[in-house]
Amino acid sequence: MSLWDRYNERVKLEHGWEVELTCAECGHVGVPKYDGWQSKYNSAFGLTPVVYARLSCSGCGRSLRSEAGEWLVETFPAVRTHPACRRLLIGFVLLILLAL
Repeated sequence: MSLWDRYNERVKLEHGWEVELTCAECGHVGVPKYDGWQSKYNSAFGLTPVVYARLSCSGCGRSLRSEAGEWLVETFPAVRTHPACRRLLIGFVLLILLAL
């Protein structure tokens, strides 16, 4: 198997969403329907995570991206940024500010 073929095999890996979510519209609680993923160019800058999975309610078909983002925020509230990453980010921001 060539290097290119191995790369393509890794890129083809897909991960579904296997966590129950509650639909705000119909109240259905269950694992949403996963329809692959979609790239998005926007970012919320720390407000909520960007969810790339296309998730829809298995009851009414409504998109559940916002519910998935809220679930992630509720699940990982105490995860702190590693000090080395924090120093790197501060250094990068200072470098940009000093370049202006």
